[in-house]
Amino acid sequence: MYSAKLLDQVVNLEEERQQLVESGYNWNSVKKYLNDRYRVNSDKKNFICQCCNSPVIMVLAEDRTCHFRHEDIEDCAGTENYKRYKVQKGEGKEDLPNHIVGKRIIRTYLEGQLKPFGVIVKEGFAYTKVLNKIPDFILTFPNGEEWCIDYITGLKANESYLNSVNSRVGDYVAQGFKPYFFISKDWLKKEKTSLSLCKSELKMVRKTAFDEVWKAHLNSWRSKEDGHFLPEFLRGNLEPYDVRSIMYLDVPNTQALITRVIPFTTTGTDTWGYQLGETLHLSMEKMFTLNEDQSDFVFEHPNEEQMIMDMHRNFLNFIKTRKVEIEQERIRREELRKQEEDRRKQEDERRSQYQDPNPYRGRAEVIDYSKEKDSPEDIRSKFEQDSDLKYRMELIDLGLNPDRHQPKWVVEKARRERNQAQAEQIKEEKTKKEMREEVMKKRINGESFFISSREEWRNAVIRHYNKVHKKEITVDQLCDLMLSEGIEINQNKKLMSYPVTELLQVIAKMLKHELVLK
Repeated sequence: MYSAKLLDQVVNLEEERQQLVESGYNWNSVKKYLNDRYRVNSDKKNFICQCCNSPVIMVLAEDRTCHFRHEDIEDCAGTENYKRYKVQKGEGKEDLPNHIVGKRIIRTYLEGQLKPFGVIVKEGFAYTKVLNKIPDFILTFPNGEEWCIDYITGLKANESYLNSVNSRVGDYVAQGFKPYFFISKDWLKKEKTSLSLCKSELKMVRKTAFDEVWKAHLNSWRSKEDGHFLPEFLRGNLEPYDVRSIMYLDVPNTQALITRVIPFTTTGTDTWGYQLGETLHLSMEKMFTLNEDQSDFVFEHPNEEQMIMDMHRNFLNFIKTRKVEIEQERIRREELRKQEEDRRKQEDERRSQYQDPNPYRGRAEVIDYSKEKDSPEDIRSKFEQDSDLKYRMELIDLGLNPDRHQPKWVVEKARRERNQAQAEQIKEEKTKKEMREEVMKKRINGESFFISSREEWRNAVIRHYNKVHKKEITVDQLCDLMLSEGIEINQNKKLMSYPVTELLQVIAKMLKHELVLK
């Protein structure tokens, strides 16, 4: 095993080796450093196995992991667990460098948040019994309850990985563990309001207390008078609104993320889910904070109630818009129907002019239509009437008078201008979207000053950028405006102005604006 106890600390040889390599050490330098630091303690048998409390000695090897092994006794359960753990994590099943770094950071936050409650945080392979599947960490509570935690960096969509996850979950539950899965942020992929999931990822979802809050709100909206609009608003019928949560970790930025999702369709090996609201950004401390009765982690964002209110407001606005659109469509159809009836009535009247006034005339008698004002050839078919009606409607859409003769070149020119305007509008919307995405990706100093998520505070700056550019408000006034809109910070307002100013400058550079800030 690659970790052992030394007094009141846990020494992880492989993690330290990775840190040294990242700092530019070669193997000889790594070996010298670890020997200088730990060899005497190893020779004095001060290192203790986390599983059986027997002495272990340090083994340094360039071609395999640095580890500890027993010297005087047969291997304990921890040794067997460690062998299985290496197989479980090896062979491309995890992104090992990221996994090792991630585990180190996760353990730091777990111990910081849980030790005050008497919770023991141990490596999964240090468990005192031999396990079939070995988690990354096992948390033991004072009441004897045990939770297990896995950090997933090598998520895959194939069937064998899905079977492996199913087996892992089943073994954890059978052992009496409460399993938790935290997935690397690299696997978080969203398309508009839809979250891309593979089936194995869906096995790692949790049902949290706040999922039930979301579900209650959705069912309440659905039960109201205009609730039939909700499936259209959500772009599909998602009843019974089985909201679940997926936890992701952005280890390099020591940030945690939660997505509230309703799975709605499956194609092949992939599943899509509707994501409720924005992705929630939390600190690692917040992610690993216990709830009041210590029955679960909190898994909640302080602004989530506001997010629900915002979504409800958007839904009500959607209802109003759809009602207006439906009424406009009804009026349009009614007008078209009336126009069609009038035209048919006119056609019937014209047809009646050519009915034979004497149906009993002899066969030799012929009606001379040449004296009539109109001839039968002037009577149009239903298809011709519909085509004429469509053409008249198109002229109205193009801004041309349908009751006047319009030369062909005028109509063609209007069509080209309309198509060009539509293409320019689509291009402009695409450019705006790309610029917004680029703004969201930019690294801004002082990001940690905000409690609100990156999307929330940056969207607020984008929303009010033109006011600053036109010198209608100053940066300080913008900060006041953002705070009044619910943006939360953990520093004073003066410090808040620094990241806001930097983001304004980034936007101005993208738009090629000259921005003078006060």
